[in-house]
Amino acid sequence: MTDLIAIDTETSGLDPATDFILALGAVTANGATFKRYIHPPRDWLGRRKKVGAGACAVNGYTPELWNRRGAVEDVQAALSFALWLKSVKKEGARRPLAHNAGFDRAFLDAFSDQTNTHFPLNHRWECSMAALTFAQRAGIVRPGPASLDHLARISAQERPTVHDALADAKVSLHGYAHLLNLSKKESTLAP
Repeated sequence: MTDLIAIDTETSGLDPATDFILALGAVTANGATFKRYIHPPRDWLGRRKKVGAGACAVNGYTPELWNRRGAVEDVQAALSFALWLKSVKKEGARRPLAHNAGFDRAFLDAFSDQTNTHFPLNHRWECSMAALTFAQRAGIVRPGPASLDHLARISAQERPTVHDALADAKVSLHGYAHLLNLSKKESTLAP
């Protein structure tokens, strides 16, 4: 468990081929954190790409708010994330975890390509959504949606109403650990 790095992305939409990362958060089991707000990339004419209204509603994006939060260009964010990953890898954190691992991994892969930056992550990701679904089907936790909100409720964690990459990474990490602990208890009680 100490080798986990929980990662969350806030994006401009749902398609990594056309949408982009607006915020990136990560936390290790040892408590090291990473958080960056990222300006939308520029198109071939040098204008910033637009962020859809749906994404703005989910993560609160406005250009003014991102400026106040110290948003950086995509290449700068990618390089600082790669350096952070290298530093936590030295401490043993190397296994990525996300709530919707396929989604976050696809966006990080596209971000890596877009910025020409290598992220030193293990190719095998853990998924707290899959763990939650399994725990629900096995009767270890009460049924409900496989959402991060439900995982937060089950593991008694606070979660902001507006999505926040670092807060969501923390919910994923602590919720995943909670599910593992419940599963271990369940297996020791089984006949």
